[in-house]
Amino acid sequence: MTTQQTGSPVFTVMTGTGLDGLVELIAHDGGLAYRLPEDEIIAGARAANNMNKVIVDAIRETGLANDGELGMADVRDLNQWIREHELSRWIRLHGDDEDGEETGFHLVQNDGAKSRLYANNAVDTVADGIYHLGFEIDGYRFLNEDGNGNVSVETLTYWLNDLLADDLANGSLANEAVNPYLIDSTTGTGLDQLVDRIVTDEGLQGRISTSELIEGANAAADMNRLIIKSITETGVANDGTLNMADVRDMNAWLQGNRLNYWTRLHGDDEDGEETGFHLVQNDGAKGRLFGNNAVDTVADGIYHLGFEIDGYRFLNEDGNGNVSVETMTDWLNRLLEDDLADGSLVNAGVDPYVTGTTGTGLDLLVDMITADEGLNARISTSEINEGALAANRMNRVIVESIKETGVADDGQISSLDMHDINAWLRDNEVRRWTRLHGDDEDGEETGFHLVQNDGASTRLFGNNAIDTVADGLYHIGFELDGWRFLNEDGNGNVGVETAAHWLNELLADDLAAGTLHSRGSVDVAALRESAIYRLESVTVDGPGDQVEVDHDPSLALGNGTFAFSFVADEPEGWDYDTLFSKDARDYGDGGHIGAWVRNNEVVVRLQGDDDEVWLSTGAGSVQAGEEYDLAFSFGRDGAHLYLNGVKVDIEADYTQGLRNNSEDLAIGTNTWGRSVTDPDWRSDYFHGQIDDFMVFDHALSNAEIFALSI
Repeated sequence: MTTQQTGSPVFTVMTGTGLDGLVELIAHDGGLAYRLPEDEIIAGARAANNMNKVIVDAIRETGLANDGELGMADVRDLNQWIREHELSRWIRLHGDDEDGEETGFHLVQNDGAKSRLYANNAVDTVADGIYHLGFEIDGYRFLNEDGNGNVSVETLTYWLNDLLADDLANGSLANEAVNPYLIDSTTGTGLDQLVDRIVTDEGLQGRISTSELIEGANAAADMNRLIIKSITETGVANDGTLNMADVRDMNAWLQGNRLNYWTRLHGDDEDGEETGFHLVQNDGAKGRLFGNNAVDTVADGIYHLGFEIDGYRFLNEDGNGNVSVETMTDWLNRLLEDDLADGSLVNAGVDPYVTGTTGTGLDLLVDMITADEGLNARISTSEINEGALAANRMNRVIVESIKETGVADDGQISSLDMHDINAWLRDNEVRRWTRLHGDDEDGEETGFHLVQNDGASTRLFGNNAIDTVADGLYHIGFELDGWRFLNEDGNGNVGVETAAHWLNELLADDLAAGTLHSRGSVDVAALRESAIYRLESVTVDGPGDQVEVDHDPSLALGNGTFAFSFVADEPEGWDYDTLFSKDARDYGDGGHIGAWVRNNEVVVRLQGDDDEVWLSTGAGSVQAGEEYDLAFSFGRDGAHLYLNGVKVDIEADYTQGLRNNSEDLAIGTNTWGRSVTDPDWRSDYFHGQIDDFMVFDHALSNAEIFALSI
C-alpha cells in the first residue's frame, strides 16, 4: 500500500450548502488517504463537488425547496430534471470501474474509505447512494450505473434533507420564480378537499414525482370547477341539496357542454402512458375518505361524473361500470355540505324546480312528480321537471274546462260531468292536450310521458300516484269509449267513474269553497270572439310557411293587444326567429312593431317616428319545445308584455300606437327590411308553431290576459 499525505485538497468553488460536507469527508478520509494517491482523491472529490452543483442546480431550477423540505416526490422530480438536462455529464462525473479502470467519483468509491455518516460508510454508501440520483428509478429504488438496485428513494430523501437542513431552513435553495406546487385554480368549495388529499397523500408522495402529483391534482381541480359549473348552470343546488336526479342533470350538462375537456382532464392509462387525473389514480394513494381510498375510489368515482350513465351506475372511460349514481350523490352532498347549506351554489337566475300553479288540489300531482323518490333515482331533474311542467299545464287546462263548462257549480263533479269536460277539451284544446300528454314512441319520451312508467313509487288512492292516478286523469282529453277513456294509442284506460272520483278527492277543498265555479268576470270564449283578427294555427319552418295579412284600416290601432301561444323549436341562437312583424325599413310615420324569439327569450320592438322601445320576457324564459302564452298591449296606458299571463316587462310612458302603421301583418316572418323598391322583403323565419293568434282593438286588462293564458 502507498502511504499518502492526509492534507485536504482545496476547491475554490463549492456549493456553499451542506452537500459540501460530502466533499470534505472524501478529502479527509483516512482510509482513502492511506490507499490512494492524492490526485485520485482530488479527482474523485472534484467529481462529487460537481455532482453536488448539479443537485443544487436541479433544486433551484425546479423550485422544489420552496416549501423548506424535500419529499420523495420532489426527489423523483430532481431525478427527472437531471436526466433531462445533465444526464451525460452526470454519468461522466459519477464514473465507473469497468475493465479495471476507475473514473469520476468511482476513483474514491469502494477504495477503502472509513468515515461514517448516518451509521453507514460515508463515501461508499451515503455519498455513493446520493450520487445515483441521476440514474433510473425502478419503483421505490434507484438503480446504479449497471442497472442494479441501489439506495431507496426514501433513504436518499432523508439524507438530502439532513445534509441540506440549514439551507432548506434559511431559504437559500428556494426559487421564487418557480412554483412547482401551483394548483391553477380552486373552487372555494368542499371539492377542494379532493385536491388537498391528492397533494398530501403519503402513498403518492412515495411513489410518483411532484410534477406528476401536481399535474394530476390540477386535472382534479379543473374537473372540480366543471362540477361546480354544472351545479350552478343547472340550478340543481337551489333547494340546498343534491339528489340523484340532480346528479343526472349535472351529468347531462357535462356531456352536452364539456365532454371533450372532461375526458382529457380525467385522462387514461392506456399503452403504459398515464394522463390527466390518471397520473395519480391507482398509483399508491393511501389516504381514506368515507371508508374508501380517498383518491383511487372516492375521487376517481366522482371524476366519472362526466361519463355515460348506464341505468343506476356511471361508466368509466373504458365503458365499464363504476360508481353508482346513489353513491356519487352521497359523496357530493357530504363534500359540499357547507356550500349547499350556505347557499353559495345557488343560481337565482335559474329555477330548475317546478311547482303547481293552479292554486287547486291538482297541484298535489305536480308536487308528487317532483318529489317522487323512484323518479329521482332513475331519471334526471330536467326530465322530471319537463314532465311536471306538462302535468301542470294539463292541470290548468282541466281547471279551465271545469270553469268553462260550469260542471262544478253544484259543488261536485259527476260521471256525466266528465263527458262535458271531455267534450270541451276535445273541442278547444285537443292539439295542446295531446302534445302535453306526450308519448313514448320510437324510444323517445315527450311531455308527461317523460315521468310516466319511469320508476315512480309514490302512492295515492291505493295506486301508483304518477303511473296510474296522474296518468289516468291525463287521459280525460282523449276519446271516450262508453264509460272508459282511451289512451293516446286508442287502448282502454281509466274509467269515467274512477276519473270523476279522483278529481273530486283532489279538488275537495276547491269544490267546497266554490273557487271552481264558472267565470262571471271574464268570458274567455266571448273575449276570443271579439278579436278583430284571429288565426287558428300555423307551423313555420322556413319560407312559404308564414301567414301574411294585407293591411286593413281596422289594424291601424291607437290601442290594442296581440295575444297568442307558441312553441319554439330553436330559441337558443342569436338569430331573430320572428313571431310576427308589422314593419318596414326605418321608422316611417311610427307604429312599426315586431316580436322575435332570440337567445331563449322573446323581445318585442315598438317604434315611434324617431324612437323605439324594446321589451323582453327575460333571459332563459323560453326553452325549446315548451308552449308559452304571449300577450303585448299598447296605447295610451303604455306598452306591456306578458308571458303565461304574467306581466314581465313594461314601458309605462311609451304611448305609441299603430295608427300610422300601414304595413301588412306577417306571422312567422320578419318584414323590417321592406321598402318602396323591395316591398316583398322577408327574412328571419320562425321555427315552431303559433296557435290562436289574435289581435284586439283595445288594451286587454291583466285579468283578461291571464284568463287567455289559462
